Amino acid sequence: MSLTINTKRSFPTSFPHSLSIHLVILVGLLAFSGCAGSPRKADYGLGYREIGLASWYGKDFHGRPTSSGEIYNMFELSAAHQTLPFGTHLRVTKLDSGRSVRVKVNDRGPFVGDRILDLSYEAARKLGMIQAGTADVEIEIVGFEKMRGHGDFFIQVGSFQSKENAARIKEKLGGEGQAVRMETIETGDGPSHRVRVGPFRSEKAARAAVGRLRKQLASESLKPIILRE
Repeated sequence: MSLTINTKRSFPTSFPHSLSIHLVILVGLLAFSGCAGSPRKADYGLGYREIGLASWYGKDFHGRPTSSGEIYNMFELSAAHQTLPFGTHLRVTKLDSGRSVRVKVNDRGPFVGDRILDLSYEAARKLGMIQAGTADVEIEIVGFEKMRGHGDFFIQVGSFQSKENAARIKEKLGGEGQAVRMETIETGDGPSHRVRVGPFRSEKAARAAVGRLRKQLASESLKPIILRE
């Protein structure tokens, strides 16, 4: 923030002692607020927040392993997030109604558009979003518990129904000297073949790689996303 001073006006050469103290405090507060700002995306501490679109997933995945290794139970309060560490506890608030629910992150996703969270059926039911399917929410970190899977970051280049298309993208990226792997998982719509690049030790490194990948895949209409294992 810049201040413009009208030099035509005269000012006293000194300030009263009490005014000087108030000016010092004000300058300090302004400096602090400018430095504090918003937390970097990787600073996942208590109170970290995001606002965005949430969806939910249910019976097609019920009883199957999540990315954390836990078995997905649609009747428990859980959620999938792309990068928050497994075991993170979130308060999820539906913005239009103020309803909230506490969930544990034990899976990775969502993999659709700009959604930030995939909720279990039970969590979505408590928020009143089953019928709509999606809702605008605010998520806030309110706690942690120890789970495995606090490791490296990966970039998911795409998820393909066609194994041939996935293999073609894998080969294309592998030719650039990158560590690429293809994983096949069973979904309610059949096999899904996911192409991933990595690992990366930090989210910052993964984000830098996303920019390079977008240029390499400009003709493929793919949107790489960052995940954490």
